[in-house]
Amino acid sequence: MTDSGPRHGAHHGPHHGEYKVPGGKLVVIDLEVSDGRFVNVMLSGDFFLEPPEALASITGAVEGAPADSEPEILTARIVENLPPGAPTRSTRLWSW
Repeated sequence: MTDSGPRHGAHHGPHHGEYKVPGGKLVVIDLEVSDGRFVNVMLSGDFFLEPPEALASITGAVEGAPADSEPEILTARIVENLPPGAPTRSTRLWSW
């Protein structure tokens, strides 16, 4: 992943990250860190999610999370916030 900001959002301000799945889709995240928390989270890219409201659920789960959260904690927040019936990582959340 490329990131224009420090690892784990250690500093206030805007951050931008991109991840291109080898031979696959692009995932882009833009967010800010304010008072040690992620704010103004925007997730985009050339992917599809099912159900469509899963995108808002994912960004909502990251919004307000501590900026120093470990990836496993962020993943758990996202999975817990998905709409009922939405697939999880094991059932293919992302449609590549």
